Amino acid sequence: MTTSKILRETFSVCPVCLKKIKAQIAEKDEKVVILKECSEHGSFNDTYWARADIYHKAEEYKKPSLMPFQDSCPSECGINNCPNHISTTVMAVIDVTNECDLRCPICFANASKPSDLYRPSTDTIHRMLKFLKKQELPPLAVMFAGGEPTVREDIVEIVRIAHDLKFMILLATNGVRMSQDQELVKNLKKAGLNIVYLQFDGVTDAPYEKLRNAKLLSQKMRLVELCREYDIEIILVPTLQGGINDNEVGDMIKFAAENVDIIRGIVFQPMSFTGRTAEYVSRQSRIDNSMLAQKIEEQTNGMIKEEDMFPVSVMVPPLKVMNSFLSKIWPPFTPTPYCGLWNWILVSKQGNHRFTPINRFLNFEAFMSDLKNLNVLIKKRKIGK
Repeated sequence: MTTSKILRETFSVCPVCLKKIKAQIAEKDEKVVILKECSEHGSFNDTYWARADIYHKAEEYKKPSLMPFQDSCPSECGINNCPNHISTTVMAVIDVTNECDLRCPICFANASKPSDLYRPSTDTIHRMLKFLKKQELPPLAVMFAGGEPTVREDIVEIVRIAHDLKFMILLATNGVRMSQDQELVKNLKKAGLNIVYLQFDGVTDAPYEKLRNAKLLSQKMRLVELCREYDIEIILVPTLQGGINDNEVGDMIKFAAENVDIIRGIVFQPMSFTGRTAEYVSRQSRIDNSMLAQKIEEQTNGMIKEEDMFPVSVMVPPLKVMNSFLSKIWPPFTPTPYCGLWNWILVSKQGNHRFTPINRFLNFEAFMSDLKNLNVLIKKRKIGK
């Protein structure tokens, strides 16, 4: 039996009683696993990253100033100024309702037609937005989510309020109502909507039937055309489940490339086991970040390789340099490197669409090292003044 190599200590929760317990991140059989034990409910282990090599690459971009764990994480993280994760809000997400016009078996928010309705008034949402705007570094953007935000008849007014406060505005939606209501799309654009953050699980109807209990592809395509007509940008948001739509990863990237005039990005969200998901889905169907990187390489015929995927925290050095010269400071974007992987992709329209990751245009590691050194130099000069 292969022994585990302990990589670091951390905290987690018991999946049964949710009590805070100690945990270990360990490497075993070329995977990274999380090991934990509850005094009442016994031992648990799960795959953290299926590929240890991709995990270790991501770890190279760990923000060096992260503080050691304190008592507040994870039980109070995000509530009482957890010292491990103090960070300015970059994009504020406001749930405007817990209602929805679908009943997806994988809904992490467990949204539907609830008996305990959550629907903050427009005045309450206005106060939330003004509170955000008063922060020392206010967020650049706000996303209205739910539930399904378009079930609110006043969603246009809510968008207008945010626009008047100079926020960039995203709307997280399944697209059902918008695809059927051209006037709504038109009015949302007039009110100031910038981006539709669109639930998009594949380029065939099969994934929607399994994940959403409905054939929705035609409605997604209709909304893409409406957004093109009214110049509203789109970010596609697939929820990935193994054996359901992980075979369409490459086709979804190709679809985004074919519509690059209006689609600005694609955010793959591996299944999270919360809300209704835990009731319907086997944990064996989980896709983690390293598995996604592998599928991207396989399904783009190597145009986007595993090593082209970097943790989101790679943006810390360039943002620090930018903020040294900007009159309006951008909020620091400092997530853990284990949060997700990303890249910017250049799409060539010559012949079949070809993808070129931005790191192919330069020695990326050397470039990032130069940025870190430049940040140190800028900091020294500021201190010396």
